[in-house]
Amino acid sequence: MTVRRVFQRLVFGVVLCLLIASVSVGSAQAHILRENNGVEAELHIPPNDEPLAQQATKLEFSFDSTQGTFNLQHCNCQVVGIKGALKTETTSLQASPAKATITATATIYFQEAGDYNIVLTGTSTNASFTSFKMTYPARVAKPLAKPRSAGSGIAIIAVTGVVVLAIAAYTVVAGRLAKNTDKADNRKQ
Repeated sequence: MTVRRVFQRLVFGVVLCLLIASVSVGSAQAHILRENNGVEAELHIPPNDEPLAQQATKLEFSFDSTQGTFNLQHCNCQVVGIKGALKTETTSLQASPAKATITATATIYFQEAGDYNIVLTGTSTNASFTSFKMTYPARVAKPLAKPRSAGSGIAIIAVTGVVVLAIAAYTVVAGRLAKNTDKADNRKQ
């Protein structure tokens, strides 16, 4: 077996393991930043941006103002989840005590799994900023029989590492066997 063939097998094994790990880890999304009328808001859904159906879901919004006029305490901010004709109850944002001017939370309840749009709207109570509306995509998963733990992702990565090492070891051993077989064949001739 040539060095090139060994390398090809190793690369194939690594790519295959990474593909399996990326599919298995889940559909976590990065935090989503939106901007409208000079107001920016980033959505985070604790703990890992994977909301579950039939459970209270906490939404965290971090705000910034490109024009410097936005103040959360002067915002009538509302959030709703929409999936086709299905809507969650509209909820007001609650300013977080530690950072009242930039961070707020809301809790909503997704009735069923599927793709939702989380719609955040805000109007100023003192005309200090222009009204805004932002839409965030969210994939809501079916409820789990038991809560996910952070350890499941680590376990998948560990198993992937073991598989990669096993493939590498197999490739090295197979290469040595092939080399020894070639030497034995050459000696017989």
